[in-house]
Amino acid sequence: MSDYFDEMGWTPLEDGEAPNHLIHMARLLRDFGMWDLLGQTTRLPPPASKSAIENLREIETTSSDSEQCPVCLKEFEDGIFAKCMPCEHVFHKECIIPWLEKTNSCPLCRHQLPTDDEDYETYRKEKQRELERQKDLETLHNSIPDSTRHLQDVCFIAVLGLNVLGLNKDILKLSEIGHPNDIKNGTLKLSCIGSSPITSFRFLSSQTNSTGPIIEPILPQSYPQTEPVPESKPPIEIPVPNRSTTYKDVQANTQDDVLIKDTGNKGIITLNRPKALNALNLSMVEKIYPALKQWETSKKFVIIEGAGEKAFCAGGDVKSIVVAVREGNKELGEAFFRKEYTLNHLIGTYKIPYVALINGITMGGGVGLSVHGKYRIATEKTLFAMPETAIGLFPDVGGTYFLPRLKGKLGLYLGLTGERLKGIDILLAGIATHFVPSEKLPALKQDLLINEVPDITKVLDKYQPQNLDNKFSLAPYITQIDKCFSASSVEEIIERLKEDKSEWAEKTIQTLLKMSPTSLKITMSAIQNGGTLSLADCLKMEFRLGYNYGLCKTNDFCEGVRALLIDKDQKSIWNPKTLSEVTDTYVNQQFATLPEEKELLL
Repeated sequence: MSDYFDEMGWTPLEDGEAPNHLIHMARLLRDFGMWDLLGQTTRLPPPASKSAIENLREIETTSSDSEQCPVCLKEFEDGIFAKCMPCEHVFHKECIIPWLEKTNSCPLCRHQLPTDDEDYETYRKEKQRELERQKDLETLHNSIPDSTRHLQDVCFIAVLGLNVLGLNKDILKLSEIGHPNDIKNGTLKLSCIGSSPITSFRFLSSQTNSTGPIIEPILPQSYPQTEPVPESKPPIEIPVPNRSTTYKDVQANTQDDVLIKDTGNKGIITLNRPKALNALNLSMVEKIYPALKQWETSKKFVIIEGAGEKAFCAGGDVKSIVVAVREGNKELGEAFFRKEYTLNHLIGTYKIPYVALINGITMGGGVGLSVHGKYRIATEKTLFAMPETAIGLFPDVGGTYFLPRLKGKLGLYLGLTGERLKGIDILLAGIATHFVPSEKLPALKQDLLINEVPDITKVLDKYQPQNLDNKFSLAPYITQIDKCFSASSVEEIIERLKEDKSEWAEKTIQTLLKMSPTSLKITMSAIQNGGTLSLADCLKMEFRLGYNYGLCKTNDFCEGVRALLIDKDQKSIWNPKTLSEVTDTYVNQQFATLPEEKELLL
């Protein structure tokens, strides 16, 4: 039997250890093929993400609570720390963590935590959209008078339900809609901007008992035909999507990772990957850039924001780049850097006002999407950082341009240490232009949109509190920062910090020693150079660094991303290991110009 237990991954209980009843029951159901008998799918949901598990709230329990852990059925002892799920169910840490490492849902109510499985997250999102669409359809259908239900059913399917068919409702417009009696033979004409027209909607059943007709869209085929179809033939029917679609199938559809919205003479861009903290990928860059180019001559101003409450944009999707580089593919990284930096330059030279609502985490690539615009609105939830030296890279996306332009040596300090700034500090550092409480953002946004030509500065000033706490958290150390970080090399910075002997200096030394030595030297040189360069020239310099250094699989960038984002062991093995081993010759080589056809053109 011991061989069997080893094969199944089961281990004997230690002395005094209680069995985890729910986990063992789930194993029995899975391992002995009984899951199907309960009407469940054969594939269990994936484990919760490590970050979701780590971020579970801890609460201190008391014996007076008279509560039991639902897993081990033992009462909580006085003074221990238990884990609380978002659904407010409380468990012993040693009980719930092994459970969440197997599946992502609460054992009691099935409340689901985020996972690292992008396929599954897409599937969950699609299933939720299906439920919402069904509910909206029922609500609308039951709320309209019988006399108008005939036309309303048609309009609802045309405008609200088109995403069921994979169509973007934003590119469609209704035309020739009149009285229901004017719609002959059950046909409603639509026109589609930039594509072939939608020919008709055909009723599948007649109206009975005042329930309204059931309709199915009749659309032109989007895939090529083996033989041309004469115009006289009836339109080809598009089947209703199968409700049993798996999340693998959903992944094949284009995801709405960026929402582009026209609002009169204004434009709104929403970064729409809240589960991934709106991390910027190539697909998003390729959608944002053409929208901004088009709006530059047709809109009065543009707003950019992030979906969800946690992040504006937590950075670029460097994990995908490194995975590709490790497989010998530099093309993805090269394309991403080229297009991202081109977008950063467009934002920095934009001809109309660009309003970035940087609510939540704003790091790396998210800074590049905001800091170069005219207006940057921080909130109490904003968390800013340029943490690239921790992953073996350097502050890019124009970081070498804006960092040296902060007061004194603050920018170099932020670039080398990756120090985080929160809330009002981001305004006081000169990175944000305004500070507005997050609860006021919806009203601020509405105020900007309802006026035909608003005075943006006046509107923003209206929502910024008059009596701000103007105490910068780094103010006590500014003199030390300027003195230590005005040194001519990273080694000398560390020597000056050692001479300082303060607690802050010791903490800063420990931070620097954790970073990639190569990244520290490249970053310092790049920021020093960037102080005298234009934004365009800084981005060109960063592209050379990204190509020469970042896209080499033997360099620290791949190792840093491996340790922090792929294996997540937090144990980067830098090469070289020390600052003294990183020569000036090697650093200068990373700034070398590229062949003409490879250079970044702006």
